[in-house]
Amino acid sequence: MKNQIMGRATTLAVDARNLRRAALLGVAVALAAFGRSGHAQEIDVANGLSVNFGYAGDLRRNTSGGLATGTAYSPLLDLGATWT
Repeated sequence: MKNQIMGRATTLAVDARNLRRAALLGVAVALAAFGRSGHAQEIDVANGLSVNFGYAGDLRRNTSGGLATGTAYSPLLDLGATWT
């Protein structure tokens, strides 16, 4: 009896996983089709301002050994602008 219940639970879990995979595949196909139609018309831009922003943070922890123990955080902010 217990094996039958476990078998049914496993079957339901596999069915749910397959349903999620099918849904993700459908979303990916729809996004790919939408992305292709979005690039059908090109716009020529003579002048424009391009602004770039990026941020990365690095968290490190030394629990033992080395010169010192503790936690360190290194932020990196990257800003840029280009006029074309």
